[in-house]
Formats: sequence, C-alpha cells, structure tokens
Amino acid sequence: MTAIKITNFGGLIPKVGAKLLPDNFATECVDVKLFSGELRGWPLLDQASPVKDFNDGVDYKYVSKLKANDGSVTFFGSANELASIVPDPAIDESFDRYYLFEPGIPPAVATFTQIDLGQTPDKLALPLPTVAPTLVPTSGAPDGATPAEDRVYLFTWQTTWGEETEPSPTATVTVATDDSVDLTNIEQPPAIPGRTWDKINIYRSAAGSISTTFFFVASIVPPVAVYTDILQTAFVVYNAVLSAFDNEAPPDGLQGARVHPSGALAAFLGRKVWFSKPFLPHAWPATTAITVDDDIVGIEIYGQSIAVMTETFIYLIYGQKPGQFGLRKFPFASPGLSYRSIVPTEGGVFFCSVRGLMFVDDSGPKNVTAKVVDFNEWEVDFFNGDVVAVMYGQIYMAWDRVSGGFMVDMREERSFITNWGSTTGVTSISNDWYTGDILVTIGDKVFLWDDPDAGTDPRSYTWKSKTFDLNKPVCFAAMYIEGNIGGTAQIQFFADTILRFDELVDFNQMRRLPSGFKARDWVVKIVSNDTLQNIAWAETGRELGIV
Repeated sequence: MTAIKITNFGGLIPKVGAKLLPDNFATECVDVKLFSGELRGWPLLDQASPVKDFNDGVDYKYVSKLKANDGSVTFFGSANELASIVPDPAIDESFDRYYLFEPGIPPAVATFTQIDLGQTPDKLALPLPTVAPTLVPTSGAPDGATPAEDRVYLFTWQTTWGEETEPSPTATVTVATDDSVDLTNIEQPPAIPGRTWDKINIYRSAAGSISTTFFFVASIVPPVAVYTDILQTAFVVYNAVLSAFDNEAPPDGLQGARVHPSGALAAFLGRKVWFSKPFLPHAWPATTAITVDDDIVGIEIYGQSIAVMTETFIYLIYGQKPGQFGLRKFPFASPGLSYRSIVPTEGGVFFCSVRGLMFVDDSGPKNVTAKVVDFNEWEVDFFNGDVVAVMYGQIYMAWDRVSGGFMVDMREERSFITNWGSTTGVTSISNDWYTGDILVTIGDKVFLWDDPDAGTDPRSYTWKSKTFDLNKPVCFAAMYIEGNIGGTAQIQFFADTILRFDELVDFNQMRRLPSGFKARDWVVKIVSNDTLQNIAWAETGRELGIV
C-alpha cells in the first residue's frame, strides 16, 4: 500500500526537474510565508490605513522615512527611482539636515522641517568670493630701515552651519616685519536661500615658509568689510592652517548617495565615484574622486568598503577615508542591471545580475542562486530587468513593479526561493531604518509590510508539489490536512497530468478522493489563506491514519 505525506514545506528549486525534487519542495510557490515550515499567507496590506498618503497622484519610485532629533517623523518621496536622500553624517548634528541627490538636478540640502512642509530644498553648492581684498601697510611702504617681508592674503565665507567656501583670489603686499596691514574692500557674501552667512575668515601666508601655507588671522562678521592685521609672523604660524582650498561644490547630477563610516558622503556620476570631505557634505574635492572603466549602475557601502556595480564588472573601493582609498577590479564580468536591486548587508552587498542574484564582499562576487536557478529561468521567471528590493532580516525581497516578484531566503535551503503574485503595482520598497520594518509604496501611498496590527486576513497563497513518480499505478482513496481550526483549502489532485479532484477541503477531517482509475504520477496543488501544517493521502483510510 502507498501513502504520501508532505510536511516542513519548502520553496522552489527550478533547476531540478519536477520528479527529482525532494518530497517537500514545490514546483509552484506563490505568496507563501515559509519561515516556520508551515504554509502561511502573508498579511494583506492595510489599504485603509497607509502609514503615509502623499495624496497627489504621483507614482513614487523612491520613498524614505526620516526622523528629526525630537523624534518627529516624515517621509521624502520622488518620482525618480535614482533619487536618494541621506542625513548629515555628524553624530551631534543639531540642524536636522538632509542631503538630496537626483540625476539632472544640482545636489540640494533641506532641513527636516522643509521636507515635512513640502518646501523646495536649497542648492547645496555655495557661491564663492571672486575679488581679492585690498591691502595697505598701516605705516606705509617699508623704508628700508627695518626688515621687510611679502605677505599673501585671502579670505573665505562661512555659514552658520560651519560650511566654509573655497578661498578668494589672493592679494600680496610688502610690509615691514613689525608693521600691521589694513585690509579693505573685503567682498561680502550674497544672500542665499536656506542659509545665513556667519563669518568672513581671513588667512595669510608667513614669510620664510617652505611652501605657501595660509594661517588663520581673524574672523569678521558681515557686513564688516575692513580689518587691521597686527599679528607678526612669529605668532601667526601657531594659528590654524587653511583647509578649505579644495572645498569644491559637488557636481550636478550626482546620484546614489550613501554615508561612509568616515563621515564622508559617497555618490556617483558616469564612471566616477565622488566623495565629500568627512563631515563636510558641501565640500567634494575632485582630487579624491575615483574613476572606473565602465558606467556605474549603483554603489553600496558595507563596513568600510564600497561595492561599485557597473554595466560590466564589479569594483571594490577600500580604505579608511577619501584620499586614502584604493580600488580593486574583480576579473570576471558580473554586470549590475538594476539600481534598486542593490541592497547592503553587514558583510556585503546583494544585487541582480543577468546570471542570478549576486553577493559581493571582499572576496569578490558570488552567484547565490546558481545552485537552484539556471540563467534562462532566472530571466524568464524571476528577474525582468527592473526590480526594487530590500533585506527583511536575512531574506532578499524583490518586486518587479508589474507582476509581483520573488524572495530569496539566505537562512536555509528549504525556503530558499519563492514568488510573489498578489502584491502588484509596487512602485517603491524601502527599509524603515528606525524600526526594521519594510515600507511598500504603491503609487502615492506607503504601507507597512507584514504588519501584525493590520487587522486583515492573510493573503491567499498557492503551493504546488513535485511530481510523485510511483513504482506502479495506484488509486488513492482518502486525504487529510492538518491545519488551524476552521481552516480550509482549495485542493487539486492531478493524476498522470489529468485533474481528478478540485474541491474546497476542511482542515483536520478525512476526505474521500475519487475512485475508478489508477495513475503513476501524482501532484497536489493547495490554495488557501489559512495556516497548514501538513497534507497526506493514502490508498486506504487506515493507512492515512498511521502515515
């Protein structure tokens, strides 16, 4: 006598034939939450209670939850999937600043309040001084009776946020070593939206220096435009040295911004990865940018390293901070195909490639789906070239914005890969970094995924078994489903590919199966939204009771 029981349900292994699968694996697995070994449905989105309703009809392809220092929360959204927003990297940042990057738009800065009120962000780049100061020795030109020296002066502007501009053009004066210098016609900074000028910082060179190093002299407060420098060279060399020479504005069109542990921001444009100075998001020196050989699809940070996915090869930027970074190119092609498929983890980065789901760390890229999905099946059944993805614990969850998506569970092979089907129209998905939740955006509304308080029934799932290839044709007489009390499932039995049974079955009750035929190949298909622990069928009721 023959009996079959399926328990500890598994997901898909598309690379293995339907008759060769382990008994608990599936040939179809859609919207199933397999974490426990049971068949469960994911909770439906609570359509009546979005966590954010932009209510403007826009299809938001990038959404990020933001949090102010006082604990207030708001949401930033963009219709451009290549947009990004990052917080100021300073630990003690008190201004609630965020930095916005989007292709074709100059990088911008906005406070939490500006974003919350829907106000236009301000351009991140600062205007620069263009006129050198006028210099006059207080006692007039040196008379030759005392030693003289050449001094070079310049100045910078600084905002109340501590943002210092690149310096002005220089001016040079010859002066007696014990004389002072009057600076006049110091150019005043123009008004700029969103920020206030706080200081004009004056710097000068010191005679006898091996190179032209500029030392801090004094700060004046706009609109003051004159200053008398009485510091002698012997004392000025103990002051702070000018570090704003390369406080260059970020290039327009930077995208994919991330915060590096050094306090620098990283973003890319074309074939270059650009970096701000640590904790100075307004300053992006061209000398620290790193160029790769191919157009960049996206970057992501894990640990101290930066993975760079391009249209052909993968690169790794390593080191402590900008100016000290090194570059490594991995020697085999693993093209990144979708910017929003790139997801960081503590030890590396996942991204979708033409050959499968890739994982890159310090040792290089690896195809984590290679054992279960071949290249053709990957493109046809899973990755359509454009997905949005996040990590849910150790689970890579992706939606393709059209028909659904897929899930890859890194924890165990049993639930390794499954499909989505019922959640369509997803335009964006992101992690809530403050709670660990997943935020799913459909159009202009943001919902909480897997919300235990949603108050909705689980969504319907579908699980279809392998083909059980028996040694001889048999006719099964009865079946039994163990599951939650009051649960039901639509059950289909296929015998030698012919649908022989298609009925709604109550859980925890024996059910007769049709007779009058025998078959060698058997398949069961389950559709339900109730929790199901196992399913069994046998040639006799007695066998079913002991299987």
